[in-house]
Amino acid sequence: MDHYRLGHIISTTDSIANIVKPSTKEKNEEIILVWFDKNTNAKSNDVVHIKEILYQINDYVTCHQQTDTCIQYIESIKDEKIFLVCSGSSSTDILSNVHKLQQINTIFILRTRKENNDQLIQQYPKIIGIFTDIETLIKNIQHNIVLAAKQLAIFNLYNEKQKSTRDLSRESAEFLWFQMLKDVLLKLPQTLHAKEEMLSKCRDYYHQNKRQLENIDKFEQTYAPTKAIEWYTSITFIYKQVNQALRTENIDLLYLFRFYIVDLCNMLRQEYLKLKHLQKSRNMLNFTLYRGLRLALIDIENMRKNIGSLISTNGFLSTTRDIDVAYIYAGIGMQANDDKIPILFVINVNIQSQTNILADIEEISKISDESEVLFDLGSTFKINNVYHDTVEQFWRCFSFKYSCRSMVHRSTV
Repeated sequence: MDHYRLGHIISTTDSIANIVKPSTKEKNEEIILVWFDKNTNAKSNDVVHIKEILYQINDYVTCHQQTDTCIQYIESIKDEKIFLVCSGSSSTDILSNVHKLQQINTIFILRTRKENNDQLIQQYPKIIGIFTDIETLIKNIQHNIVLAAKQLAIFNLYNEKQKSTRDLSRESAEFLWFQMLKDVLLKLPQTLHAKEEMLSKCRDYYHQNKRQLENIDKFEQTYAPTKAIEWYTSITFIYKQVNQALRTENIDLLYLFRFYIVDLCNMLRQEYLKLKHLQKSRNMLNFTLYRGLRLALIDIENMRKNIGSLISTNGFLSTTRDIDVAYIYAGIGMQANDDKIPILFVINVNIQSQTNILADIEEISKISDESEVLFDLGSTFKINNVYHDTVEQFWRCFSFKYSCRSMVHRSTV
């Protein structure tokens, strides 16, 4: 269905060579909250109340009372990250069965009284914390959901030596496919109907989430193209749905959010012109940006073996001028709670030769203390070096900004 839909859109806007695209998944959430309490009736008022609270911070929540069914559910998850909340003193018995599962990203423990839990945390490092009140627990879950969302990224590599689509590896084909998709989206017309259609689908999806429904109403009443960046950084339904659609390359969702994606791209372009003028006036044409991530070792090794190749993310790339902020998002200096490895991307930018778009959004962003610089959709970089810092014990990837537009058109002829 995705191939046909993209092909239909492309046929009306541009002539593009066919590139194989894998199927997309239907679920629109990246994180699943799993609540496990073996001593509580799933229909009790307390559980219903807790579930309502959890729905306000994440739209995919499941509650389990039986150990076996909870384990089976966790094992059935293929792509999403699971945040497991164990409530009740005996509920931690499940940890020995699920802690090592790759689906489990983070674990939270809720207990009625404080205990000496150092041994439990040492035994199960995926435990973020052990809490005695629901309010503190919810704040920690919220914080870690934002952190996890910013750590999610899918990178595509492109080898310029592959001159035609016939020679492309699967990964290089993915790279080109996404670059073309961006061109198609930006050519689609923006209409009031497109906005109404987007909000209608969002209301259907978030029909159980009171907070997100309020955000949708607010968007409908107050949104303007000049607020696109502000909405993107507010971590509401827009941020979640757009990023999930981009990461999974879900054609249906991307087409649904075309109204907003075009506005965001256009506003980034306007802010980029302001940044370019400012940097020139300060005689600061060169500056460095950072992005902290956690990646599988096989992905890091793949980049190390492809020095000189191009790399691109499926989405808008958030970076920072503050290396300490990047350290936090990479989890550098923190105890690992999964099999991912911290890597620091160091991006050298020359604003004079820069041809693609980036914007300093610190004064616009809802998160104003991260010195954030946001790169436009499908921004591309050339890998200069990838090495392991043996002193600080994390990987570093050095790259510089690269214009890929001419390369994309050349490779699709």
